[in-house]
Amino acid sequence: MAMDKPSNFVSQALNTTFHAPAPCGAKIEVVNTTVSFGARTVSAVTEIWDITNRRLCMMGVHNKMAPSQPKL
Repeated sequence: MAMDKPSNFVSQALNTTFHAPAPCGAKIEVVNTTVSFGARTVSAVTEIWDITNRRLCMMGVHNKMAPSQPKL
């Protein structure tokens, strides 16, 4: 969307792992990294850190791919 192009990708896999809760009032930091962005696949990794207590709360990996064309 940032490139103003239509997105024809669909989710292939979405994996999340919860490591620790972030207590109320804790300062958190969300770090999102694009691992790959190609013509057929897109992969991103997200981490949510509890900055106050210096620990990783959650991480996730999202893989998307372009669907194949239907066979007629």
